[in-house]
Amino acid sequence: MDRPIVACVLAGGIGSRLYPASRSDRPKQFLALGGERSLLSRTMDRTAFADERYVLTRDAFADDIHEHAPEAGVLVEPDGKDTGPALVYAVWRLRERFDREPVLVCLPSDHHVDDDAAFAHRLE
Repeated sequence: MDRPIVACVLAGGIGSRLYPASRSDRPKQFLALGGERSLLSRTMDRTAFADERYVLTRDAFADDIHEHAPEAGVLVEPDGKDTGPALVYAVWRLRERFDREPVLVCLPSDHHVDDDAAFAHRLE
């Protein structure tokens, strides 16, 4: 395939669904649930196949992304409007960064995958 593969990890959750562990100042994508590293860090591990990797987040979390995903570019949503509009925004922003249309793979940052290594191996 001659088109670049770009992974876009969605990390804009506001911490309202897993209270009290997850809160507005510490949403679940930054928590180490079911492991020693944050859900976001482990999601980034699963994107190693991509040519480029980005995290889409809210302005309030932009400074925290590189602690969990130092290898990723950061896209900041202009306004949090849930998953659908976030994906449209990510496609629009990423498409303008490439000279040809990329293949965009979008992943949520707040899911737990039991065996990250087996997941990554299946993608290869």
